[in-house]
Amino acid sequence: AALEAAGEDTEGTKPVLVERAVAAARAAAEEENSGEYGEEGYDSDEGYPVEEGDDIDVGARLLGKFSGDGRYYDCVVEEVTETGYQVLFTEYGDSEELSRERLRYYAAEDDSCAGDEEGYF
Repeated sequence: AALEAAGEDTEGTKPVLVERAVAAARAAAEEENSGEYGEEGYDSDEGYPVEEGDDIDVGARLLGKFSGDGRYYDCVVEEVTETGYQVLFTEYGDSEELSRERLRYYAAEDDSCAGDEEGYF
């Protein structure tokens, strides 16, 4: 968006940017491989739901409900589709299309990062 605002030609750059975002998410997941939840995923009450009307951009890091076991795992949005979002589960490298209802934002670790009642800072 910044390039477009500056009048720069952005044709052909979005796939490269998406590829970079996905690669960065994979690298970060490998670094964070040992965490509180590890390979077991997150409980369904972790984080908070993505509301109707929330804009989710390509490259956003969220929790996604994996169809294989119904648990939430770290994921990055690879593509916005007509019916939801194509995400990459960063810990395992699996991709899946998820509806908004199967995505959650990360929970703030303390109240200083929680924002206001609607999650805005």
